[in-house]
Amino acid sequence: MVVYKITNLINGKVYIGATVQTLLHRKAGHVYDSKRHNGNINQAIRKYGKDNFKWEMLCVCYSVNVLNEMEKHYISLYDSMNIGYNMTTGGKHFSGSAEYRRNITGENNGMYGKKHSKETRKQYSKVRTGTKRSKETRKRMSIAQIKRRKQEKAK
Repeated sequence: MVVYKITNLINGKVYIGATVQTLLHRKAGHVYDSKRHNGNINQAIRKYGKDNFKWEMLCVCYSVNVLNEMEKHYISLYDSMNIGYNMTTGGKHFSGSAEYRRNITGENNGMYGKKHSKETRKQYSKVRTGTKRSKETRKRMSIAQIKRRKQEKAK
């Protein structure tokens, strides 16, 4: 779990974030989101390009509570709500407890034992038809499939 800072190299504005993922994964998430969502940081990445941002890890945390507090601290320290890209004071990360996860899986899940109708499946198919995956995506999918097959053989 890390608190990180994204700095716009053109105008100096910053964004403070926190993640339970690696910084590399979160960076990829921001770049992906910038193509689809309209948060301040997403619009900035879209406008200036991902290469015009510097990514830094500010601190490593070992609990969600500390992660939340440190994110709030750094947002305040850098005043990134007023002169940066943050839209909230931060500290809103939720880590589902084991009990919570149990309550939303299996029979407690609204889709448990159900299947999508033929009409719904056709709609999904229609949306995906003609969509081309990049070579990079196809390569990642291939690697993932190879790993799955190796795991199945090992059982």
